[in-house]
Amino acid sequence: VKHDLESLEFNIYHTWMKVLKKKLHKMIIPAIIESQSLPGFITNESNRFLGKLLQSNSAPAYSMDNLLSLLNSVFRAMKAFYLEDSILTQTVTELLRLVGVTAFNDLLMRRNFLSWKRGLQINYNITRIEEWCKSHDMPEGTLQLEHLMQATKLLQLKKATLNDIEIIQDICWMLSPNQIQKLLNQYLVADYEQPINGEIMKAVASRVTEKSDVLLLQAVDMDDSGPYEIAEPRAITALETYTPSWLQTPRLKRLAEIVSAQAIAQQEKLEYGNADEFEGQDDDILEADETAVEPAQ
Repeated sequence: VKHDLESLEFNIYHTWMKVLKKKLHKMIIPAIIESQSLPGFITNESNRFLGKLLQSNSAPAYSMDNLLSLLNSVFRAMKAFYLEDSILTQTVTELLRLVGVTAFNDLLMRRNFLSWKRGLQINYNITRIEEWCKSHDMPEGTLQLEHLMQATKLLQLKKATLNDIEIIQDICWMLSPNQIQKLLNQYLVADYEQPINGEIMKAVASRVTEKSDVLLLQAVDMDDSGPYEIAEPRAITALETYTPSWLQTPRLKRLAEIVSAQAIAQQEKLEYGNADEFEGQDDDILEADETAVEPAQ
């Protein structure tokens, strides 16, 4: 029975994650990469084919509010069913891994799009996810966004001298030389910025020593729920057996009574065991005291 229940638990989790990933995946690019929430830093550059012939100022299909609303719905649903914190963490971590990988790979392959302003806008969107993780006691979730965060930092840092490139490589330490070269090649210099000269690009290219150097991150499998660990059994101390009269669930009521009786028996056994232990300690103390006060012969 235990094996069957664990299989059922995994199947439910796997099916639910497939649905969630499908909903989340279509939000990631519009919400994180394309949406611009910071006024005063709006840019109209677009890398889409024939993008200049289309309306570049049209609003993305999804915003950060939509993406965060989905995360809130997932979190509330798991809390409503009293799932263990470990399952909450696994679920959110896997969803944020999908966000980080998908957004980073898309950003890396865009042309005439990467600019200082875009880096600022995307960094702001990432910050909203960081704040969400902190407010829901999941600060470790932001680790899944580290590549994307460092890519946006690269877009915002100076790139005028060789010393600037050294600073970029120190700050963006998770990015491979190939990824750094790709981002700099795709960078769209604004009118107020100094162009990246050939000497700097040669220095960057010289660091790409292996043709097998990683460029795109490994895509997250949409049909895989990711790693899943079954939570530890709960320690049941008491169970409310009351059921309303209108609720006709005799089997459920009987099951609750059995579990409650077992929990009470286990608690009493634990209490009696502790009491016996304390009594044994008291006897040892009394024997020690009696030995200490015996008159010398």
